[in-house]
Amino acid sequence: MKLRHGCKGTPLIKTSNRRGSQMLVEKLSNEEEWEQFIVNAAGGTFYHALQWKRVLEESFSFDTEYLVIRDESGHLVGVCPFALTKKLGFFRILDSLPESDFGGPLVEASKAPAALKALNDYIQEFYPKQGVTYVKIRCPDETTASHFNTKGMTVDTSSGSMNLDLAQSPSDFIWNEVFTQKSGQRTYIRRFEKDGFQNIPARDLSDLEAFYELYYSNMKYIGGAPHPYSFFRLLWDKLYPEYFNIILTAGDGKYIGGEGFFLFPPKKTVYQTYIGLDRKVETQYRTYFYLSWGLIKWCEQNGYKVVSFGGTPSDPTSTNYAQKSKFGGQFNQDYVICLPFDRNRFLVREAALKLGRFIHKRLPSALKSRVQKAGFGI
Repeated sequence: MKLRHGCKGTPLIKTSNRRGSQMLVEKLSNEEEWEQFIVNAAGGTFYHALQWKRVLEESFSFDTEYLVIRDESGHLVGVCPFALTKKLGFFRILDSLPESDFGGPLVEASKAPAALKALNDYIQEFYPKQGVTYVKIRCPDETTASHFNTKGMTVDTSSGSMNLDLAQSPSDFIWNEVFTQKSGQRTYIRRFEKDGFQNIPARDLSDLEAFYELYYSNMKYIGGAPHPYSFFRLLWDKLYPEYFNIILTAGDGKYIGGEGFFLFPPKKTVYQTYIGLDRKVETQYRTYFYLSWGLIKWCEQNGYKVVSFGGTPSDPTSTNYAQKSKFGGQFNQDYVICLPFDRNRFLVREAALKLGRFIHKRLPSALKSRVQKAGFGI
């Protein structure tokens, strides 16, 4: 492994694999090249795009480390976005990616072993010197995760994402072949339509404010920590309507639900991310279900082919998993690896998580989400 510096003092690592081919890791310098790579990469998402990088920097004040990997000819063969975060004032984490349902490295398949080895070498060389407690990387499969290694490494498989391919399963197919009488999906939707409700896209700041009211009250209800209104105003000002949009469930002169979602036009993919629900609505209305159906119909009307229902527990018996799977989506398992550099502090993290899981299992359901949110992102 050889170390050198770029023209602007950027640290670079050059590594060789057993066959002698070299890989170079450096920080992002060519934004157009990055964007083109993630569009062409099989696993490229909105969260890998530079629009999200700017949100992480402006709204969360994260320092970002976006790394690129090149082969011996200088050809770009991989990228990996990171942000530096602090948790509980005790842990300094290099995370790919915080506040995100997706992240981690994207590499050309034919160059993956060498590229990921180079990335692992770069991480091991530079970030312990910067006071990083540990590195956290979301990998889309076990093979990718296996290329990272350090003493005490952990792998978390408690979550993934639920995704629906509308090219394979359009709404008519879902209605006729996926929905069942026993599960009652068609009944839920017809009830809203019969009672005069409809899903409509947000048009102006008053709609954004209405959505935020629903989102804020819902997050408080479930014991979550809501983002401030300024966060959604930034999304609206910077990303709407090309990369961010909102759908509201309207009826009887009021809004009873809303969903905020990101868009990635090059991949024709949307990401359902933020949910707002009026919890005072009568129980016969399944507002989340109707919103999700509205998002599917919106996608078909606007030429989008894939719906991601976002982060999902791996447990098929969980309510979150069960709700999303009723549309026929496919669950994709994530492998979230942690590479510890400060072993003592990392062991404190592991002990805290173990204690949290022990307590969580024994809490009444009304308190479980509060405890889970307290440890989110650690």
